Amino acid sequence: MQNQLNKIRKIKEKLELEIQARNDMFANRSEHWQESEAADEFENKTYELESALNDLNTVIDSLANYVAG
Repeated sequence: MQNQLNKIRKIKEKLELEIQARNDMFANRSEHWQESEAADEFENKTYELESALNDLNTVIDSLANYVAG
């Protein structure tokens, strides 16, 4: 079970990097773009990733508690 937990932690790290990259990309776009419908869609997808990350953190905590016994 520890191996699965480690794999999930690696996925979490990749997801965190993707979210950070999306946030950086958003911040580096023009103010005009940030106020556009495309930006709203972009942010919604980023929020979905953040929600998945929160769920993943819950899974990691539960598995870590299970492994710890």
